[in-house]
Amino acid sequence: MTTPAIEVFFADPPLLHYWPNQKQWNTGGFSGPSLRELHALVLREAGERPRICETGAGNTTIAMLLAQPAELVSIAPRQDLFDRILAYCDSRGISTTSLTPCIERSEVALPPLAAREIAADTWFDVGIIDGGHGWPTVFVDFCYLHAILRPRGLLLVDDIQLHSVGELARFLQEDPGFELVQTLEGGKALVFRKLREQRFLPDFGGQPYIQRMSRRDAPPRAEA
Repeated sequence: MTTPAIEVFFADPPLLHYWPNQKQWNTGGFSGPSLRELHALVLREAGERPRICETGAGNTTIAMLLAQPAELVSIAPRQDLFDRILAYCDSRGISTTSLTPCIERSEVALPPLAAREIAADTWFDVGIIDGGHGWPTVFVDFCYLHAILRPRGLLLVDDIQLHSVGELARFLQEDPGFELVQTLEGGKALVFRKLREQRFLPDFGGQPYIQRMSRRDAPPRAEA
């Protein structure tokens, strides 16, 4: 679907973030063209009225709202950020009825959300990891988003130039339960498709990246 609001958004995403080190308002980590690619991918791969869960919020939130999801759970600890998102959508006639803002750290919000999804045997179609980028937050986000992401659902991992997120990306690229389907924003964001049926990953014996890195880092054996 193409509407004036969609075209205006992709051509000129709003300045939703202020980062002190940059000392200016900015659109966040995604440009208009990458947001358009992500929106198109979700429309193509996730089916009609997808359920979406993201850690972090911003212009990806608006791009996902434009995909007309059945539900969009957006987890970020900033009420003022959601206020700007809602104000922009209201000014452009973009519906936010499917949006559930969760004003909380993802480490706190995701465990009870995952418990409810597992108990109800329900799934999300799309997961986005773009919240806290430190260690272990990115892995906490992955653990719970993986558990609630349906088989063949999409998982976006952003900011792989950071070592913490890069480690997750390297893990996923070697994991037989995922396949890389698209790169965005010059390669700093990757979209994977979940292939496995299970909600939880196998132990280390079934994780090729962990096995390979363990062999690499194993101390040399003492001579007999």
